[in-house]
Amino acid sequence: MDGDLLSFFGLIFISIIFIYVAPALALLPRWISNSDTIFAVPLLSIGIVYGIGKVFFTLGIWSPQLVRITLGLIFFVALVRSKEWVGKQNKDKRDVDWKFVAVVAILLFPILAELATAPFDSDDENTSWNYWAKLAFAGQSPDLFYTRAPYPQLLTLLLSSNYALLGDWAYQLPVKAGLWMISLSCFGLLATFTAKKLGRAAAIVILLIVVYFVDLRGEFRVAYADPLMTSFLLAGFYFLYNGREGRSNKSNLWFAGLFLSLCAVTKQAGFPWAIVFFPVVYAVTQAHNSR
Repeated sequence: MDGDLLSFFGLIFISIIFIYVAPALALLPRWISNSDTIFAVPLLSIGIVYGIGKVFFTLGIWSPQLVRITLGLIFFVALVRSKEWVGKQNKDKRDVDWKFVAVVAILLFPILAELATAPFDSDDENTSWNYWAKLAFAGQSPDLFYTRAPYPQLLTLLLSSNYALLGDWAYQLPVKAGLWMISLSCFGLLATFTAKKLGRAAAIVILLIVVYFVDLRGEFRVAYADPLMTSFLLAGFYFLYNGREGRSNKSNLWFAGLFLSLCAVTKQAGFPWAIVFFPVVYAVTQAHNSR
């Protein structure tokens, strides 16, 4: 029994590291040491995993073995680049308050517990995201007979890539537990923004109110695409705000555009935000340059 439990937590750990952490660090290892970006690491990783899966399906070369090899190579690159980055940094220059990160994570543990103890078929219909993920795992196109709508497939490819990593689509609970990283990103970015305005203590209090009294955690307890779409949307405006505040360079605008685009390919409700976002950013930028 203890061995099974250890194996279960091991699978969750592998999922979190290879799917939600390593891809972002392979590209931008500095994000792990920056309080403005640390909670966005899982979202950037999800975008990278989706991009890889989309390319494999487009080229007709998708297979669990190829996905596993690719994620393994990405993990190796992340390990090397992160080690180099940490070696170059002065500890005094790192601005991440790890106690704050730990408190946010601990407050969100109940979501992890709920995800890890309820398989997909208890909260989500078998003819939806997890069903499509099983088809994708087998290299098949999504069956839209029941939905009658061309749903975006970002969450599907995320889940199927996770199944490919673990080797079998029977690992529902570890894969679903890994989705906890989405809530960590969403509420972590919210807490970070609040902390900049009101302080860390106020941010924790507001996080408690939002998560448990307003009960926004409800949507994050099930494996729908809506929480992921919302998290991308929040990240997009978070990076847009950072770019407008002048705390960083124009790369913030690029990441804002990236996350708003990922929002649009996660759920249909994200389309209007992406459609409006780019013309507005262009207009605002041009007005600023004119002044």
